[in-house]
Amino acid sequence: MAEIEAEEGVRSTYFVLLHSEFYNSLEAEAVKRFRTISDLGHDIGLHFDASFHAPFADQLALEDALVFEKSIVERVFGGEVGVFSFHNPEIGGALSFDADTLGGMINAYGRDLKAKYGYCSDSDGYWRFKRLSKFLEGGETYGQVLTHPEWWTPSPMLPRERVQRAIDGRAKATGDWYDDLLLRLGRHNAR
Repeated sequence: MAEIEAEEGVRSTYFVLLHSEFYNSLEAEAVKRFRTISDLGHDIGLHFDASFHAPFADQLALEDALVFEKSIVERVFGGEVGVFSFHNPEIGGALSFDADTLGGMINAYGRDLKAKYGYCSDSDGYWRFKRLSKFLEGGETYGQVLTHPEWWTPSPMLPRERVQRAIDGRAKATGDWYDDLLLRLGRHNAR
């Protein structure tokens, strides 16, 4: 997706989620992919899981956690992180923090952005609020479109089927990695 966008002259922000039950954004292949995305001219942002750190006593505590995760993303992926978005913002009280900037970054859920920009999202594997085609035809002057590349497959699949496919693919890739490692090290692969 990042390559197609770059070819079309579109600049996007790809957000790194450091706490996921589905993948490890710090493993070598993920880091390589994010660096490639950055090299294509796209920005890297922080996809912040407030529930990992919650509860927050106040905004200062939230900003401390944001700055900490921002520093990890900047150090690992290179470049400056200037924007963040809450992951599952309904959890952990994240939506109550709607300042336009927090932790030195633009807040994608900030008051001004929410007031000025229409919003369209494919979270959970379907267009939750409005289909993208309707959103684009809707006459919004400004729009914020949240997409997740993993939801888009060559053949239509239900969201739960895509999740299962990802789980199975991840398990197979991990097993293949283990087998290859032992082979490269000349070790016995007891089965």
